[in-house]
Amino acid sequence: KTKGAWVEYAWRRTADAPLKTKGAWVSGIEKDGVALYVGVGFAILPPQPSSDGLYGFVVTGAGRLVAHGGSRDLVGRTLEDAVRLSNNRRVDGAELARRIVAAGERGGGWISYPWRNARSEPLAQKGAYVVRLERDADDDSGGDLSGGDLSGGDLSSAEMSYRALPGSSEVEDAVLSRRAGRRAIGRETVLYAGVGYFDRRGAPIPEAEPAAPTPPPIPPSRGAARAALAALAVP
Repeated sequence: KTKGAWVEYAWRRTADAPLKTKGAWVSGIEKDGVALYVGVGFAILPPQPSSDGLYGFVVTGAGRLVAHGGSRDLVGRTLEDAVRLSNNRRVDGAELARRIVAAGERGGGWISYPWRNARSEPLAQKGAYVVRLERDADDDSGGDLSGGDLSGGDLSSAEMSYRALPGSSEVEDAVLSRRAGRRAIGRETVLYAGVGYFDRRGAPIPEAEPAAPTPPPIPPSRGAARAALAALAVP
């Protein structure tokens, strides 16, 4: 009899159906002196490519990604790692982490920044709404985010049993991704979640900061200054 926890496992309804990762919330109950366990489950699907960048992400207060709907490879890495791996020279990862935390601590807020998930993608302006989340400090499963006891370093024997099954590669990838997210969460009780999108209306963002405009030369004298102003006067 517990307050409940998330579990996950490979599952399919029939022998010829594709194998999927199943997530379920399980609670213990007692009926007529018999211990029973009740669960409600659903299929956990991998992130789908999104041309408009509409996906969610979750970071710790230190800027470590524990979930990322645009790239599994970023889970477990810091925002500083993310901008370095994508060769994004327009964003400072540590500063972006501070902005995300500040937006969440205000009770929720919008932020905007140049972003891409891989070097091969063009830089685009990303907008995101960020909120602050709190986890139960006694919840060792971390299940309110992605579920399952994934704190170990290797796949368990139960997980290994489906690796040779048809269609198991996506299941294994999803399990490993959530394992990385679970490690990144650790004992953190405060997290910051955002949902963002790419602004596709404007032109692609230049790879580097544009050069600052050169200031006009200072007139050599007051007379030259008055002459310059007179030349700008509208007739």
